[in-house]
Order: sequence, then structure tokens, then C-alpha cells
Amino acid sequence: MATTIAPRYRVRPGVLDHIMRTRRLTSDDQLAAALGTTIDRLGDMRAGAPITARMALHIATLQGDGDFIAGYCEPIAA
Repeated sequence: MATTIAPRYRVRPGVLDHIMRTRRLTSDDQLAAALGTTIDRLGDMRAGAPITARMALHIATLQGDGDFIAGYCEPIAA
């Protein structure tokens, strides 16, 4: 029986700052709230920590482009 591994992504450099500018967010607290995460996790995301496919889709959808995940996040090889 084959095991399915959920896809993992990494936020592309500069994307979180781009979201802050385009959504007119003025603090990391606001960005974390918009993404549904914590300040600590936000720092991890900026540092390149893996994120779930759900978070990658949320980021793309927040920017109004749910069909273009690759523009905001890059897949991590399994």
C-alpha cells in the first residue's frame, strides 16, 4: 500500500511584505491575523519554514488569485 504525502510549500521571499503593502496592513499582528496564524509562526514563514497546502492556498486566495499558488509559494520536494 502506497503512502500519500501531503504537499508542502515555502512562502517565496518578499511575499509576506507584498501582502502587507497590498492589503495596507501596518503590523505583523495584522498580517498574522489575516493569515490566521501566530506572530511566531509568521517569523518561521519568513525564514522559509514549510507550510501546508491549505496555507499556500489561503495566501493566494487572500491576494485574489487562488488559482496561482506558484506565484506566492514554491513547492518543497518530498
